[in-house]
Amino acid sequence: MDTLAENLRKKIEGSKEVFPEILGQAKAKKAVLSALLAGRHVVILGYPGVGKTTLARSVASLLPKARVVRDCQFNCDPDEPVCPSCLKRKAEGGKLESSFSDGAHRFIRVQGSPDLQAEDLLGDIDPIKALEFGPRNPKAFTPGKILRAHRGVLFFDEINRCPERLQNALLQVLEEGRVTIAGYEVDYPTDFILIATMNPKESAGTEKLSEALLDRFDVVDMTYPETAEMEREIIVEKSSKFAGVSVPDEIAKRIVAIVRATRNDERVERPAGVRASIGLYERVQTNALVSGRKNATDEDIRAAVHSVLDHRIRLSPKFRHSTENAAVVESIVERAVGRPPPDEKKGKDTSPDDDAENKRPEFSENEAKRPDKPSGSYGPLLRQMNNRGIGGVNAVFVARSIVFGMDSAIGTFGEDLLEGLTGLPISTLSRMEGKIENVSRLSERIEKTATGLKREGFILKDGGLSKRALESIAEETLKDELEILSKLGAGSHEAKEKGAEEKIELTIPFSKGHSYRHISPKKSVSIAVRRGRTSLHRSDLRSVEMTKRSGVDFMFVLDSSGSMRAEKIDACKRAAIGLAAVSVGTADRVAVISFRKEPEIICGFSDSEDLPVFAEKIVALTPGGTTSISRAISLAATMLRDLGGASAKHILLVTDGLPTEGEAPAEDAKDEAQKAADAGVTISVAGIALNEEGEALARELAGMGNGNFYNVPIGDLTALVIDDSRTVSANMK
Repeated sequence: MDTLAENLRKKIEGSKEVFPEILGQAKAKKAVLSALLAGRHVVILGYPGVGKTTLARSVASLLPKARVVRDCQFNCDPDEPVCPSCLKRKAEGGKLESSFSDGAHRFIRVQGSPDLQAEDLLGDIDPIKALEFGPRNPKAFTPGKILRAHRGVLFFDEINRCPERLQNALLQVLEEGRVTIAGYEVDYPTDFILIATMNPKESAGTEKLSEALLDRFDVVDMTYPETAEMEREIIVEKSSKFAGVSVPDEIAKRIVAIVRATRNDERVERPAGVRASIGLYERVQTNALVSGRKNATDEDIRAAVHSVLDHRIRLSPKFRHSTENAAVVESIVERAVGRPPPDEKKGKDTSPDDDAENKRPEFSENEAKRPDKPSGSYGPLLRQMNNRGIGGVNAVFVARSIVFGMDSAIGTFGEDLLEGLTGLPISTLSRMEGKIENVSRLSERIEKTATGLKREGFILKDGGLSKRALESIAEETLKDELEILSKLGAGSHEAKEKGAEEKIELTIPFSKGHSYRHISPKKSVSIAVRRGRTSLHRSDLRSVEMTKRSGVDFMFVLDSSGSMRAEKIDACKRAAIGLAAVSVGTADRVAVISFRKEPEIICGFSDSEDLPVFAEKIVALTPGGTTSISRAISLAATMLRDLGGASAKHILLVTDGLPTEGEAPAEDAKDEAQKAADAGVTISVAGIALNEEGEALARELAGMGNGNFYNVPIGDLTALVIDDSRTVSANMK
C-alpha cells in the first residue's frame, strides 16, 4: 500500500518513534516496519499477552486519513470505485458522496476459529435482500471482513485456528485479487495489509498452514520482554491506577518475578504473558483498596495470584495429570514471596519437607542430587521391580547373584534394577564379579535400599508392592508416556473440556419430518443461486443439524504371559496409557484386557475417563503364565458387542509369541478372529520379536480381522498404537 509506505518513510526520516505504544521489542518492531515498507503481509509469532494485537493496531494508526464513498462498506475511493454497488451507481450517473475515514476505522479484526466460514471473510448472500431484490443483485450481497478491510489493515488473530478450506479461500485472494462467491465475481485490487498472529506453543484446535499460504507472509518473532526491568516498566505504565493506592517497587518487582518464573519452569508448557503481569499488578492495588490500606503488600499478591495465574498457565504433558496449576503457582509464589503464616495456608502444603534429605537413603551421588521428594526417587526402581514380578528384596541373594554370575544376574533382574538396588553403575558391579568379599558390601547397600522401601510404605510385610507403590509407579509411567505423546504430536484432545463431545455439522435437504427452525436461509438461497433460479423452490431448502462423531471403541489386548517381562510389559503398559490419553475429551473409548492362560479385564471403557486411575490399574499388571490368544479375542469381541452403539469396534492385540493354551491353539485363535470379524469387529496385531511361525499367524489374524499387522521394536510401540488408532478413525470418515 503506497500511502502507508510513504507515511512510514516520513516518520522514519523525521526520527520519530513509529510504534510508541510498544515498550521494548526493538527487534520485532524493526522487522515489522521493514516488512511493511517492502509491501509484505506479516505473521507475528508470539506467546499470548506479549503485545501482538497492540502492535497490529499501531500499524493501523499509521494509515493516513482516506477519502471514501460515504456509507460504502468497501471503503471505495470516490474517484476509483471497485465494489459492485458503487460501480453500478456511477454507471447510472449517480453521485458518489465522499467522507474521510481514519486508519483506526479501517482496522478489521478476525478471530481465528475452527467454526469460521469462508463467507465470514469473503461475504455472503443476505437471504431477505435476495428475495427482495433478486439473488444476483449487488444489494443482496453482504461483504465479509476481507472486503471491509479494503484500503486498511486486516488483523487475523490466530490464523492457524481457521480450517483448511478457509485458508484456501484466503490464498486465492492474496494470489489473484479476485473473489468468487455463489455466482458473483468481484474483481478489485487486494488493497489491504494482512497482519496475522500465531501462538508457537498452541496445538489444540489448530491447522497447519499450507506452504503456499505461509509463502505469502514474512514471519516476525515477538517474545516476552527482554528483562524484568522492562516488564516492570510496562506494567507500571500500562496498568490502571487506583486512587490512593501505591505499589512499592519491591512489590512490583516480585509481581514480575512470579510471572516470569512461569516461563522458566519445566512443569509449565504455556506460561503467563505480560497481560498476566498487568492483571496481577492491578489486582494487588484493588486488594489493598478493599482492605482499607494505601500501600500494597505481599499479602495482596497472595490474595490475587491464583485468581490471575492459575487459568493462564498450562502444565506440560509430563506433569498435567500428577499435579495442579494451583500447586505449581503456589510453589512459585513461595520462592518469590516466602511461605504464608500457618493460618494463611489453604489446602495441602505441596512444598518439600525441610528434613527430606536427612530422611532419604543414600543411593548414589546422582540420586542424592535429585530435587524430588523422598518417595519420588523410588519411582524408577519400583517400576522395574513391578515389571519383573519382583516384590520383596533378598539382599544376600541379589548380592551373591552379582558376584557369582553377573550375566545370570542381569538376565534375572535387569541392569536398571541392579543399579537401582545397589546405587552403583553396571560397570562397577561387573568389576565385582568373582570377588567373594564384595558380597557383604553389596548386601549392605541393597539392604539399605530395601529398608528405605519398607520405611516409605512401598513394600508390604508379605513382600508384595503396596497401593502406595503402585500409585508412585503409575505417576512415573504416566509422566513418561505423556512426554512421549507430546513429542509425537498426539494428545491434543486433552485441551478440550473433559466430557466434551466432538460434533460435526451436517447440511441436508429439507424433507418432511424436519423442523422448520433448522432451515438455513443462507445455504438455501446459495443453492438457488447456484442453480440459476430467481426465486426459492422447496427443493432448494437446506436443513442444518449437529451430530456427534460416533467415535471408535478400542480394545487393547496385551499378552501378559511369562515371556512378556521387563521392557516388553513396560512398553505395553505405556502404550495402553498413551492410547487412553489421546482419547480424553473425544468420542473414542478405550478398554484393556491382558491374557495369559485366562484373559482378564484390566480397565473397562469408563476407566479411561480418569487417566491417573487408569494408569494405576495398568501398572498393577504383572507378567506370568502361558498364552491363550483365542480366549482373549473372544472376551474382547464380546465386550465390544455388548457395548453397542454406532461406534466402530476395534481390537489391537500385542503379543511376543504363539498361543500355547488348548489342543489346537493357533486354529482356535483363527476361529475367534473370524467370529469377531463377522460381528463387525476389526483386528490389528502388533508382534514383538515374533519368530517366522508367529509372524505368519499374526498376519493371518490381522487379515481375517480387516486390520493391520505390525512387526514393531519395543521402543516404538506407543507410536504404533497411536498410528493404528488414527488409521481406524480415518477409515470412519
